[in-house]
Amino acid sequence: MPKVTVIIPSYNHAAFLPASIQSIQNQSFTDWQVVLIDDGSTDDSVEIARSIAQSEPRIQVYQNPENLGTYGTEQRGLDLSESPFVAIMNSDDVWSPKKIERQIAQLETDPTLVLSYCLGSLIDDQGHEIPDDSVHADWPTNSPQNPLPWLLYENRILASGVLWRRENLRFETTCRYSGDWVALLEAATRGPFGCIPENLTFWRQHDSNSYRLSIRQAAEEIRVREAIHRQISSFRAHTPDWQRGYAQNLMNLTSLYAFFYQPQRARAALKTSLSAAPNKRQVLKRLAGSYLPIEKFRRHLWKADIDSFSKEDLAKQFSSISPLTIQI
Repeated sequence: MPKVTVIIPSYNHAAFLPASIQSIQNQSFTDWQVVLIDDGSTDDSVEIARSIAQSEPRIQVYQNPENLGTYGTEQRGLDLSESPFVAIMNSDDVWSPKKIERQIAQLETDPTLVLSYCLGSLIDDQGHEIPDDSVHADWPTNSPQNPLPWLLYENRILASGVLWRRENLRFETTCRYSGDWVALLEAATRGPFGCIPENLTFWRQHDSNSYRLSIRQAAEEIRVREAIHRQISSFRAHTPDWQRGYAQNLMNLTSLYAFFYQPQRARAALKTSLSAAPNKRQVLKRLAGSYLPIEKFRRHLWKADIDSFSKEDLAKQFSSISPLTIQI
């Protein structure tokens, strides 16, 4: 049994898939297997993967009988493997050659760590690094660390940058966009994270990235943020520094409610945020703005182009939001 399984959820990235696989083959750590699962690609992804696998026995290629989405596909990959360590490689990302070696060493040195993650940066569709764009921003880089104060309001850990201990990993298969955030929130309640403060993974930015704003993505983000709000007492048991992250989560939830034309929900979230926010002036300013006409409030909060989304589509998507439970 290989020590590391790399799960690749593959979907319509034929142009980038060879570089992603090659960066795994170039790893200085060699005791790995790849479980590549195609999720209904309409390009040549499957043929490319199978062609590479013919000369690389460590690569297994599967196809989903129906589209499962990113996290349903990743959960299937987890079920198809037994390795004690698991990594995710998005099919358009690439790794530095020392990534797995450095992370294995960190996890074996400190058995209390539930996972190891590295820093990363953006690259363009040609593989060139985009300068002065720090994906990790002002997050801590110490190790071991408790990331919950930051994870409570956003996720800046790249999915392709994590090496997991299998027992700490679960994929929320009802998610299509934020499943890695949910997995990290759950893992952070089980123990500290290790961080390697070097850019060892590279996230490709191109026209078909799934991170771009969409109605479904925004609705799913509401599911996660509402779950954090409902379960904050459980998260508090795992970190004393919960208040700032919780307050910021509610501030971000406010913006999402405004996006979906829900001013009353936005005001309620802001009023709750006041109890935890270290900067109450900022919350009060936004609370006052919530009494503006909703169109003005939305444009004040959102710099992106949101006028292309119809009220009917937004209302339909909002009404379909189902509760999410984070397993703590």
